[in-house]
Amino acid sequence: MRVRTILLASALLVDQAISQRPPAVYQDPGGFQLSLPPGWTAKKFNAGEVRASAPNPAEWVMIAPLLAQTEPCAISLRKNLSSGWVAFPNVKDLNVRVVRPGLALADFYFQNGQSRGAVLCADTGARSGMLYCLAAPAAQFATERNTLLAILRSFQYGGGSSTAARPSSTASLPLEPWREASEGAFVSVKPAGWRVEGGVVRVSNNDVRSGFRLTSPDARSSIVLGDARLNGCTVPGPNGRQFMNQSPGAGKEWCPYRTGEQVAEGYVQRVVAGELGVQGLRITSRRPRPDLTAAADRLASIGGPSKFRNATGEVTFAGTRGGVPVTGTFMANTLMLYSPAQDLMVGNYTQEISGYVGPAEMDGTLAGVIGRISGSMQWNMPWVMANRAAGTRDTEMVRRYLAFQSQLGQQMYEERTAAADRRAAAAGDVLSGQVRLNDAQGNKYTARAGSNYYFLDEQQARVAGAPDDAVVGTDVWKATGAVDLRPLEVIR
Repeated sequence: MRVRTILLASALLVDQAISQRPPAVYQDPGGFQLSLPPGWTAKKFNAGEVRASAPNPAEWVMIAPLLAQTEPCAISLRKNLSSGWVAFPNVKDLNVRVVRPGLALADFYFQNGQSRGAVLCADTGARSGMLYCLAAPAAQFATERNTLLAILRSFQYGGGSSTAARPSSTASLPLEPWREASEGAFVSVKPAGWRVEGGVVRVSNNDVRSGFRLTSPDARSSIVLGDARLNGCTVPGPNGRQFMNQSPGAGKEWCPYRTGEQVAEGYVQRVVAGELGVQGLRITSRRPRPDLTAAADRLASIGGPSKFRNATGEVTFAGTRGGVPVTGTFMANTLMLYSPAQDLMVGNYTQEISGYVGPAEMDGTLAGVIGRISGSMQWNMPWVMANRAAGTRDTEMVRRYLAFQSQLGQQMYEERTAAADRRAAAAGDVLSGQVRLNDAQGNKYTARAGSNYYFLDEQQARVAGAPDDAVVGTDVWKATGAVDLRPLEVIR
């Protein structure tokens, strides 16, 4: 069974959306300020330490003053990271270099290679310094590094106030409970008052999809979480194009191979511009997401090596909707299963899509809402188990049908072969002037053809010991008792 819903890329959509939005200045009552992307939070700890965290807890930055520095930065960095720093457990591949006197940089992996971090240590006095730390999942470090550095560069103490300024683009929307209506597949949350269209679509018990469209009351903002109309695709091989006039199966179609980036761009131009009514739509950026692709491939390989390959990509755009300037981001993923032999068929792939569109000032808010929806989703486990059982039953039924079809085909082949053998033997009898005979007890004999009637001379058969030599052919019927004869019937 394949339940189509918010795929891995969708669940991380809030991360990528946040990483590319222009940050806004955040002032904290604790007495510091810095520029934070939408969705990030910041907190001040004892001794002036400040930590800012992304919605993904594995991505963060930290600023910490050193008030009792006893060694140069390069030495203290190597010692602290090698001996076990609580913020960076299990450090490996540590590289510490002196950028210039009084400034040292450490680069490393931690958490058994799952995360990557960097720490810049700057001497600010004879016994004082500052630490600037950043961390992110190893697969995302390269793409998120500039965002993390921008946050660190924007940091400064002071500017505290009784209230924290929040940019309007990160204003939260009130949420309300939401239950999938068609089959009760899950419960989650959605923006209060928003209309929900779509639901679970059952192409078969082995192809169960979900696709939803959430629309704001003013019809200016929309969120798309999957689209059940996106069929699976079969990619023909070099010698398989002659089969393209035939349907590849329920819920599938013949397609060229597409990456997630290509699927996202096609969906934006077709559905967002057409069905969602975004006029003057223009693509502002498109890019593959190798970080999310790698994360999805790791999930696909949990059960061992496989021929599944993901390709995740994103597209951002701008336009107008109902006369209001709007922006949006859509992300797509294709999951390809390559065939062992690709002459007739290269493989099959599925398509996943999710994203949002709304007024430009709501961009960060809508990205955050997608994260809230995916994070609060709870699947109805009895429904999930029932679907798995139904899929298993259907698979077994198909297996039995194919086995019966194979057995029937084998039987038909054997019967045709036997009939052909009989025809060949009959032709041989005619050419050789031979006739085949059968008595009432089912015994079989052969004799020279050319007589009207055949009898078995039982006495001669007993003497000769060779029944065929005791067959008597005559043109006149011999009455029983005249001689010791047994009537024979011509088989062919």
